[in-house]
Amino acid sequence: MALYPIFLKLDGRRCLVVGGGRVALRKVKDLLDAGASVVVVAPSFVRELEEIADRIELVKREFDQRDLDGVAIAVAATDSDEANRRVHRAARSRGVWVNVVDSPELCDFFLPARARLGNLEIAVSTLGRSPLASRLIRDAIRDSIRDEHLKL
Repeated sequence: MALYPIFLKLDGRRCLVVGGGRVALRKVKDLLDAGASVVVVAPSFVRELEEIADRIELVKREFDQRDLDGVAIAVAATDSDEANRRVHRAARSRGVWVNVVDSPELCDFFLPARARLGNLEIAVSTLGRSPLASRLIRDAIRDSIRDEHLKL
């Protein structure tokens, strides 16, 4: 699989996360850190998502393909393979790039393990194969950076 690494400017862009669990929470936090305007659609939400409801739009119901209207990117992060596939099909039919957690074969893009140190952005991906390995490698790289490296 040939990929082209890219950093997206998501400031103010509407991004959709379908799912209300812990994995969705991680994706929401990363999107917020990137300045995105995040909409989360799910029948229920973990407490931590409800606690940041002032920073995101929570829609408490099942996914509807109209949720993709005006969306820059979508993330399918439910605990249902079929629900994730529905999001994938709807996004692809509308030309919206989609990331489907735990299904790298359905992803148009991958969300790397990230760390920001000043003007240095570290991003590590195993192309969806092992998010844990990505995080461990990211941490090792981050921890090896000394302050003098950050004088950019």
